[in-house]
Formats: sequence, C-alpha cells, structure tokens
Amino acid sequence: MGSLILTLILYIPLNFKSAGLLVFKPFWFLETMMGLSDRLGWQKYYSAMMTYKSGGIYFKEILAYGLAFVIFVVGNFWTRLTFVFRKFKISWIDVFIYSIIFAGVFIPLLFLQSGTPWNTIQFFYYSLFFASVIGWAAISQMQNKIPFIFIIVLLTIPTTLLALKDVYIPSRPPAKLSVGEYKALKFLSEQPKGVVLTKPFDDYQSRLA
Repeated sequence: MGSLILTLILYIPLNFKSAGLLVFKPFWFLETMMGLSDRLGWQKYYSAMMTYKSGGIYFKEILAYGLAFVIFVVGNFWTRLTFVFRKFKISWIDVFIYSIIFAGVFIPLLFLQSGTPWNTIQFFYYSLFFASVIGWAAISQMQNKIPFIFIIVLLTIPTTLLALKDVYIPSRPPAKLSVGEYKALKFLSEQPKGVVLTKPFDDYQSRLA
C-alpha cells in the first residue's frame, strides 16, 4: 500500500501533462494473439473477428471475442486458475488482492500505452503473481491435496519447457550483433574521435517494422 501511495505521489505530478499516455484500444491483445504467428496465430479466426467487427455483426462478434478472451485467460493463467477454488472472504486483503487480479486482466484488454503498446501487458504480471499465491492457498486448504499437486506439476511441466526453449535458450538469441554491425563498429573504433552522422529516424518505416 505504501508503494502504491508513493507511486501516485511521484507518477501523477510528473505525468500530469503527458497527453495520451494510455489510449483506449479495447481487445488489441486478443486480436494480436489470434493474428500474429509468434502467438496463437489462428489466422482464420482472426479474419472472422475482424469481419464481424467491421461488418457490425454484433452477435458473432461477441461470441468470437468472448472465446478469444477465454483462450487468453486460460492460456496465460493455466494452472494458476486454481485461485478460483479459494473461497472469497470479505476482508480488506481479499478485496485488495482480487481487485489487483481483475484490474491486471482488464486494464491491458481495454487500454494500451501509446508508443509501446506491449508495455501495457505488464499490468497482467501482477494478476499472475497474486493468482499464484491465492491458487496455492486454495490447494493448501484441500483435504486430499497430493493428487491435485501432482496434476498441477504435470500440467506445468510442458509450459515450463516451452518457455525455457523459446525464451531462455532459443536457437536464435533475442539480442545479437550482426556481422555487418560488428564490422561497422570495428571500423568506427579505428577512426579518429568525432561525430557520426546517421540517417534520421523514419517513423513510417518503424511502424511497418
């Protein structure tokens, strides 16, 4: 709570005049989840979503986005969904934790940070963290918890291995220095000290990339 108050004290005055820090862009993460190949990449489903949205076919649009939302939540929470089995208690700590979980889900689904939209997903990390805590609290209250823990661990292993393969030890490193860049830097290091002129930033090309 203290960190929240400190954040508000520091953040609001410094960003009060910042226009468009968050922009209203509902369900952008659902659309990119379906449309991008490095995520779910369900192109036909993505095309259907866009068709229903642009064509004003509201009933099918609600169904399509509703199913995408379920896939988004289940796919990201996965075994953390055990938190729903914990009985909610009317106490300040429960209200606080569940508020963070739900806010962390719906803020990135409705708003994006202008300029770098992917930063908005960081709200979701708080939901995952607190859902993990509440989920294991729910498991600890079960009478016959050992089989359930075994199932949870078994279901968690595939996603852990995939994260290890794709994120932590990928075949291509997430950051690398190409041969061309290396040669350019080596060439510059051998030159007298001075100012290096580069091509101006092209906003249009950056958006295409």
